[in-house]
Amino acid sequence: MTARLLLRPEAPGDEAALVAGLGDREVQRWLETVPHPYTLEHARDWIARSARERDAGFMQGFAITLADGGALVGGVAFTPARLEPTAELGYWIARSHWGRGYGGEALARVVRHATEECAPRFERLRARVAPDNVASRRMLARLGFVERGTSTDNGVERLVYWLQA
Repeated sequence: MTARLLLRPEAPGDEAALVAGLGDREVQRWLETVPHPYTLEHARDWIARSARERDAGFMQGFAITLADGGALVGGVAFTPARLEPTAELGYWIARSHWGRGYGGEALARVVRHATEECAPRFERLRARVAPDNVASRRMLARLGFVERGTSTDNGVERLVYWLQA
């Protein structure tokens, strides 16, 4: 939890908000693997997959919701590497909530969780960002992430940012 946000596992009942947020082409343009159109079935599959991976200790995903009303405004997750104390971060904010600082606030909380509260703690965190996603690049820099090169996955080039805990 933060001053304005509650981060909780995605759950049944979140489908419509996931479809509204992730179905927006302006949100999708920054993400690598979101299908278009994004449907209720995709949302149900994501919720079930997130629960399975969380239970198996692989991925920890969170719905970003407003603390004062519970509206889902985005999502953030980290996926541990299999052989190193590192994790990959991913995040999105619904376009109707851009520019309010929710992404940075949620990501800062997840970074603290991953590097200070998890057992074992993660020593390094990685995030990959579209080169023209200036807002996300600034947010990562504010949180102490440093650009360390590029990667190409699924034919999409991303800038790679690392945070050393």
